[in-house]
Amino acid sequence: MPSNNESAYSNLVRLAHQPLTASEMKTLEDARKFRKLAEIRRGYKGEWNAGARYFYSELIQAYGLDDEWHESLMESAKPKPGRKHSVEKALRIALLKRQGLTAKQIAEQLQRESDEISVEGVESYSKRRRKRSLGEVLRARMKAPS
Repeated sequence: MPSNNESAYSNLVRLAHQPLTASEMKTLEDARKFRKLAEIRRGYKGEWNAGARYFYSELIQAYGLDDEWHESLMESAKPKPGRKHSVEKALRIALLKRQGLTAKQIAEQLQRESDEISVEGVESYSKRRRKRSLGEVLRARMKAPS
């Protein structure tokens, strides 16, 4: 009598050798297009203005997703409100903090390096709930393709 693992494995093998239906193929192709659009949007660092919206709208049409997905894709592409923190600045502050500098000393150091930041700004960057640990950030940076 086969165990549950064997029956699950045999079902996977059977499914792997069956051709996909047209509906499944369309779903997979749409998922690939969504991933590509999201990748393009994440890579765009310019201002999200009328020109950028037009370009993204045309891109959605070029990918053939304009009928049922246009509005939700445009909505997901909008930048999220709130100030974006600089990862490089956060790393620099974390490294200076590890050297034993106070928030005031860190702010003075960064100001000497022509980076305008207040003591409150340094404290804001130092809050652990707003960022990953320094080790996590460095590991992610090392894994990321350049």
